[in-house]
Amino acid sequence: MLAYVLLADRPPSRTALAEVFHPEANDPLGALRWTLADLRKLVADTGTSVDGDPVSIEPGPGIEVDVLDLVALATSSGPLPGLLLERLAFRDAPRLESWLDLERHRLKAEIASVTREAAVTALAAGDDTAEAVRLAERLADIEPLDERHHALLIRALVAHGDSATARHRAGVATDMLSRELGTAETNLINAALDTAAAGEVSSPRAIDALVVAGRAAMGAGVPDAALRTLGTALSDARRSGDKKVLVNALLGLAEALSHGVRGLDEIALDLLYEAEAIAASTSDSQSLAVARREIGYIELLRGDYNGSDRWFKRALDAGPTSEDRLHIEAYRGSTLIDRGRFDDAQSILESVIEDARSAGYDQPLAYSLAMLGRLHLSRGEYASAVPLVEESIDVSNRAGWIAFRPFPEALYAQALLGLGRAGEGRELAEASFALACEVGDPCWEGISGHSLALADIDRGELDRAVERLEDSYRRATRLPDSWSWLNGYVLAALADLLVDIDPVLAEARLTELEAIALPSNMEDLSQRARALRERIESKGLAVT
Repeated sequence: MLAYVLLADRPPSRTALAEVFHPEANDPLGALRWTLADLRKLVADTGTSVDGDPVSIEPGPGIEVDVLDLVALATSSGPLPGLLLERLAFRDAPRLESWLDLERHRLKAEIASVTREAAVTALAAGDDTAEAVRLAERLADIEPLDERHHALLIRALVAHGDSATARHRAGVATDMLSRELGTAETNLINAALDTAAAGEVSSPRAIDALVVAGRAAMGAGVPDAALRTLGTALSDARRSGDKKVLVNALLGLAEALSHGVRGLDEIALDLLYEAEAIAASTSDSQSLAVARREIGYIELLRGDYNGSDRWFKRALDAGPTSEDRLHIEAYRGSTLIDRGRFDDAQSILESVIEDARSAGYDQPLAYSLAMLGRLHLSRGEYASAVPLVEESIDVSNRAGWIAFRPFPEALYAQALLGLGRAGEGRELAEASFALACEVGDPCWEGISGHSLALADIDRGELDRAVERLEDSYRRATRLPDSWSWLNGYVLAALADLLVDIDPVLAEARLTELEAIALPSNMEDLSQRARALRERIESKGLAVT
């Protein structure tokens, strides 16, 4: 209970605690009082208070809580941290067991993330390669089957001047990944070994030109060509020794990976942490703001809004350009929609739209218009959404940002369907889906498929709509990094449709929706989940 309360986003009520910890008790609240009394006795000597409803725990003076200081826990020279509440299990309290499984996974992932960030920062600084090696070794031990961690260790060893050990570790890691996972190619490890490769170095101007070309190819929806060009630029930039050029190349490739190629956000984060560290060391405020903005964007996609808020604030503190400031504010508006804070989001997005129009900044304008259109759709205000998404499509075309266009097109289709213009809506949803598949963006494929499912529902083809939503969910989640809110959005529509068709599957999809929406405080989706739960229970359809 100590761990549960300390790790909760907000103090839990006594009723909620009783349901989690004493589900089988005749008097759950009475049993909870006994448990809280025992907890008070256990912490009495530490000056820690346990009180209230909701229940709060305040550690006493000088008391340190390991799971609340993950930086110290992750980067210390002590033993690797084990699982949360290791060796404990709670089979008679299924909600507690589920919470423990989720928290164990979350904390392990956060510890790995903190360790990786510290290792990349040490490596980027260039003056503490021994510390980078130590942290990367620790990271590889935490998650030994993650190729990225071995690649980072190899890069650190090369930077430390120990190429022989780097080659040895590359061989060991490659053999292990092949044996355990059947990995045929270890491209990240091979690329790490090439960090110190000799060869002719392009000029800074030539490298910057490659970055510009790669970004243009990504915006035009040609990701393979973009990644080849940006990868070449980064390789040349590393060998050039020019830190400004290196930061530009790191940011170019990172933005391509996070915005255009789902499934590689973790690699993008590594590049962004490195760019952020170098930009900070060289007082490059513009690049520093962009790196922090993009880290915040990835946290947005994951549904970690506390993390995205922190990084967006840090980006604003860095002193961004006026265009970058609008990008940051547009992303902030998106997080507020995800969390169901529509009035706050509308105020921010309308301000960004006005400023971006005046200044001629097309990308933040197109993005904000689409997000404001999404907000109106969430409220059922279809007529208000139409001019916004129409303009977003026009601005995307004008800017050559074809890779983004499937998103406002999918929203436009939904607005038309809501207004009863079914034929136009289906036609636009089909066009959006085709373009999303062409550019290979799982998120846009997911939301376009969702729009097509709405068209199926409009025709009364419910079985077809279920198939379409299942396919949309598979597409949106086929790679490990995706937009968490969008996954929940598709699940909510799917569970709603399934309640009267297949209650067992409806319950399963609802449980997945709750796992996405509740921990991230996605209030709009959480309300939909609660309403679905009530529908299932009122019909006597709850699955046991």
